[in-house]
Amino acid sequence: MSQSLSSSAVLDNPRMFDVFAFVRKQQQACGEVLVQDLPRILNEVTPDKLVQHPALRWSATGALRQELAADDKTVAMPYLRLTLQGALWLECQRCLESYPEPLTIDIWYRIVENSAQADAAPANDGHTDVIVGSHQFDLIDLIDEELLLSLPLVPKHPVCPFVHESIIGYGAETSN
Repeated sequence: MSQSLSSSAVLDNPRMFDVFAFVRKQQQACGEVLVQDLPRILNEVTPDKLVQHPALRWSATGALRQELAADDKTVAMPYLRLTLQGALWLECQRCLESYPEPLTIDIWYRIVENSAQADAAPANDGHTDVIVGSHQFDLIDLIDEELLLSLPLVPKHPVCPFVHESIIGYGAETSN
């Protein structure tokens, strides 16, 4: 796993950093992660294509957004934006051949301090999720989880390059 940082970012270890400080300082960081470093995704990809997986590119941005509080005052709420780009080799469920599934993820997380705050937060709107932050936050684990959630339920080519032998003649009338 390699990482490069913008001049304003300080993120020595994306597996253990203070996400609250990162967001409060509105820092940015970017880097790459290998599929081999993502245990949940590793179980989903085509094993014979493992060496062909390019590194997945990520970027993280801390932000403070002004929101209206219960007492009608505005409060700066901590948010983390995560973007991911790359491709994963999956097995097509039609033809059983491997294919690269392109992935582009851009999601915002509202950072809260504990589970009670997460439960009390408004339901996610499809673009923002609520997560519990930490002073020892694991961004790579979050990337692994987000990639897993973004995988297609039934992986398949848009158009298969050939028809698998198990479905040749499927639906054709048989004569005895």
